[in-house]
Amino acid sequence: MPPAEWLERLSTREGLTIAAVGAPATAEQLDPTTAREIARLRSAVDATVVIPPGHHRTGVRSAVTTLHEIVARPGVINLDPADIRTVLDGGEAAAITTGSAVATGDVAVDAVGAVEAALSAPYADVDGLSAVLVNVVGGEDLTLESAVDAVDGIRAALPDDAMLIWGAAVEESVSTVHAQVVASSAGTPAFDRVVREAREPSAGENCPRCGGHVAVYSLGERETAACDDCGYAGTSTTL
Repeated sequence: MPPAEWLERLSTREGLTIAAVGAPATAEQLDPTTAREIARLRSAVDATVVIPPGHHRTGVRSAVTTLHEIVARPGVINLDPADIRTVLDGGEAAAITTGSAVATGDVAVDAVGAVEAALSAPYADVDGLSAVLVNVVGGEDLTLESAVDAVDGIRAALPDDAMLIWGAAVEESVSTVHAQVVASSAGTPAFDRVVREAREPSAGENCPRCGGHVAVYSLGERETAACDDCGYAGTSTTL
C-alpha cells in the first residue's frame, strides 16, 4: 500500500491511534524524506511517541504494556480509553510509560516517586507537560484515602496549568507502588536536539526538515536562508 494511502486510512479510522517513532541518532540521519514522513505521520494520528536513540525497543514495549494495563486492569478508580484520549488531545507529543518507586512506607510519597521515575525514563521524550494521566498501583495498603493523598502530591509536582486525570488499582502481589503514566507535551527534547544540530539550509537545496524549497531572504544587510514551506532556518523546531 502506498504511504499516502496508508496515512489517509490512519487519519480516518475510528478509535485511538498512537504512533511510535524512533528518533534519528544524529542530524545527518534526519534526511528530508524522513523528516517529511514523520511530519505527515504526526498529522494522521492522535498522538506520537518519539523515542530517543538506543531505547526504541524498550520504549515501544513500555508504551504498549502501559496502555494495556491502564485499560484492562480493574481498579478502585478505573480509567478508560476516553481518559487517555482526553490527555493526548493536550499536545502533539506523548510519553507512555510506567515507573516504580523506592518504598518508603508512605504511599503518597512513593506515588510521587513512581511518577517522577516514569517521566524521567530515557524513552520518555517530553517537555512542557500539558496533561497527565496517572494510574497508581499499589498493594493492600493502597486505600482510597491514601490514593487521594498520593494524587495531591502528584498534582503538586506537576506544572500548575497541567491537567491531571487519575485512577488507582490494588494488586496483592505488588510490593512497591508504581505509576502508569500517559503524558502529553508540546515538545520532544531529544528529537528537537537532532533538528537543532542539523546544518543550516542553503539556497537552492532541499530543506533538511521537510524537503521543501529553500530560498534566501534579505533584511537590510543580513541574508537568511529559510524554507518556503516550513520556515526552517537552522533553528530549533518541533516537527
